[in-house]
Amino acid sequence: MPRYRLKKSYNDFKATIDELSSIASNLSNTPRTLERDVHIEGCFLRVVVTWENFLEEYFLRCMCSAQTCCGKVIRPQVPCSQNTQKAFKLLQGGDGGRNNNYADWLSHDILQRRVTLYFHHQSRIHKIYESPEKLYALTTIRNAIAHRSPFAIKKFKDYVIDHHGYLSQLDPSMAELLIMRKVSNNKLIFKDISDYYLGLAKELTK
Repeated sequence: MPRYRLKKSYNDFKATIDELSSIASNLSNTPRTLERDVHIEGCFLRVVVTWENFLEEYFLRCMCSAQTCCGKVIRPQVPCSQNTQKAFKLLQGGDGGRNNNYADWLSHDILQRRVTLYFHHQSRIHKIYESPEKLYALTTIRNAIAHRSPFAIKKFKDYVIDHHGYLSQLDPSMAELLIMRKVSNNKLIFKDISDYYLGLAKELTK
């Protein structure tokens, strides 16, 4: 019997992402103010944190054996851990539990090494690092909001030029970019990014 089930994790993740996307969409229709921009940026940071939390819980549960929404069981290629605390210690090389340490879930290279080490090459879990450009967008915008250092802002501006060239002349702030629309699908960029991670979570847990 699998030790954990993944359905609730997905449902909780989806509920939060849907609500954050709705807030950002409503804010996109209001005049620009500092308060509006702070709320938009805060919603995006919450998307990132919610994804990190979901991915950690998902990964650790799968290391113990977990049942998907459709009843499939995911197991690691190493012996199953007894619980998520022990799985976390294994992940960190035995250096402390979740109460006094943390794991990086936003680095493409770390994710690839971690998944390759613990899961079979045909496991669906490999999907978490298979679109590095999506992870780059997430982390670049997140770092520009969270740090606002010259380096983080430069990387953000380079990202706008490279991936949203049609908007680069507007020189948007992070909040402004997030409520602009992609030409390819007419979605708010905020929703385009959050929808990708919502879809990925569904693929991982279906």
